[in-house]
Amino acid sequence: MEAKEHEKITQPLDQRQWFVVYTKARTEKKVYADLCALGVEAYLPLRKALHQWKDRKKMVEVPLISSYVFVKLKSNERDVVFRCNHIVRYITFEGKPVAVPEKQMVSLRSLVESDIDIEAVVENMRPGENVKIIYGPLAGITGEFVSVESEKRFLLRINKIGYSLVAKIPAAWVEKE
Repeated sequence: MEAKEHEKITQPLDQRQWFVVYTKARTEKKVYADLCALGVEAYLPLRKALHQWKDRKKMVEVPLISSYVFVKLKSNERDVVFRCNHIVRYITFEGKPVAVPEKQMVSLRSLVESDIDIEAVVENMRPGENVKIIYGPLAGITGEFVSVESEKRFLLRINKIGYSLVAKIPAAWVEKE
C-alpha cells in the first residue's frame, strides 16, 4: 500500500508537459523558429491584426500573448530552451515553472484556430460563472463567463500564467456548467 501512495506523489520525469517561456519583446517568432530547429515541440498562438503604416495597411499575424511561447518538454529537459537567444525565463509560480495542463492547451489551440475574434487580456477581471460552449466551432470548451462593457464574452482562463483569452460568443451558445 505504501508503494501505491508513493506512485501518486511522484510524477515520472519522462512525461512531457507544456511550459511557458518568456521572451524578449517582439522576438516570439524567432524564438519559436529556433526552438523548432532544436527539435523542441513548441506552440506560438498567433492572431491576425490590421497594422497601419504611413503609406499602407496590412493584415499581419502577431502573437496572441506578447512574449510568451509554449514548449512541451520533460521536466529534466527544461534547460534546453536556453540554447535559444532571446529567451528570458520560464513563467513560474512559487519559484517553479508552471506546467499548463494538456486539456487547456487543446482548448487554446481550438480557440486560436477558430474564426472567432480573440484577444489576450491581463487577468484582472472578476471571475464569473463556469460555463460550457454548446454550439459553434468551440463546442465543448469550458471556462468563465463575464460581461465586458455590456457585451457578452466568453473567458477561457489559462491557469497560473496571468492571462485570459476573451472571445465574443453569443450568449445562446453557452450554458451553465
